[in-house]
Amino acid sequence: MQIFPSLPFALCSLANCFRLLFSRPGPVDVDSLPVFLQGLVQIHITLPHRPYPQFLGSCTRTKRLHMNWRTKPTDRFVLRFIKVYVSAPVSTALVRILPDVSPSALTLLAACLGVCGGIFFGLGLAWLGGLLAAAAQVLDGVDGQVARLTSRESMLGAFLDSVLDRYMDFSLIFGILLHCLRFSQGVSIGGIVLSSSWLIVIAGLAAAGSSQVSYATARATTLALDYQRPEYAGKGSRTAVILVCGLLTPVWVHSPLVALVYLALHPNIAVLLSLLRLYGKEVGGH
Repeated sequence: MQIFPSLPFALCSLANCFRLLFSRPGPVDVDSLPVFLQGLVQIHITLPHRPYPQFLGSCTRTKRLHMNWRTKPTDRFVLRFIKVYVSAPVSTALVRILPDVSPSALTLLAACLGVCGGIFFGLGLAWLGGLLAAAAQVLDGVDGQVARLTSRESMLGAFLDSVLDRYMDFSLIFGILLHCLRFSQGVSIGGIVLSSSWLIVIAGLAAAGSSQVSYATARATTLALDYQRPEYAGKGSRTAVILVCGLLTPVWVHSPLVALVYLALHPNIAVLLSLLRLYGKEVGGH
């Protein structure tokens, strides 16, 4: 029986075992496990035979690497929560059941779900459109996670994912616009009666803001500018608002209008504030 030099070493070893059990497929290597776990689990792990302080540091690095497949450095707030707590369990299960699944196929499936969500918004079934938008967002995280878990990451896959994300955004905004044209035309906001022209203008601003959040960040990265990404206006936050407003439609039919106004205001304001901060840094630096 293996004797651990101290309690921290034992706890770290146990944590590492269960981490690999629930997150990483692999062959059986029971002999390398502590005796009290042999026969209970089947995972591939080799415990290092070295003093526990160095091993604890190794565990910290392992945890950091383990998180890398779940999220990207640019993921923040709502999107990070979705990927860690919703997409990741789906990804690990999918890799175990279908180890040869194509990440690109998952990207296309996510795009199809997002487009269908926009269609159902336009048909007046906003609650179903919201659910499909949420499912598309979950799968949008799964494709990248599966690619990283199976070592099939590619620049082409990342490019395809970014392009199809924009089609999903536009489809959902256009579907919400059609819903508002059917049910919310003539509603008064702050004394302004929302005619079809006003709704189209709001939808145009929503489309521009949603696209600029990603485009401005990507362009600034290419030009090596110190641009602060609008964190709270990311895709995860926008999808969460669309989901909530879609689900509230049976209670209040005008709830998609709230989502449309939010998409027209928040992303654009966030991008403009980031541009002003960048301008201030550039002018101040010179």
